[in-house]
Amino acid sequence: MSQVQAGPQTVTRSSRLIQDAEDLILTLQQRGTAIKEQDGRQARIGPGDFSLSDSSRPFRKTVQGDFSFTSFQFPARTSACARRICGR
Repeated sequence: MSQVQAGPQTVTRSSRLIQDAEDLILTLQQRGTAIKEQDGRQARIGPGDFSLSDSSRPFRKTVQGDFSFTSFQFPARTSACARRICGR
C-alpha cells in the first residue's frame, strides 16, 4: 500500500522502464483529478474514483494540481481479476 500527496506532475512508465513487473495497481483518488492513459484508453479520475493499471504495460498519469491517492499492488498472475479484466 502506498499513500501519495504531491503537486502537479506527469508520471510516465515507458516500455523501457518495465522489466519484470507483473502487478495490478488499484488506486483510490482522494483529492485532485488525474488523467490516466493505458493501452490507447484515457480516463478522468476524480476524488472517490478507483482505477486499475497493469504495471507490465506502459501508462501515463497527469495531474494538474495538488492531489492525494492511495494505491494497492497485487500480483497479476495470481489474480482471477487479471485473467478476466486484463486478458492474462
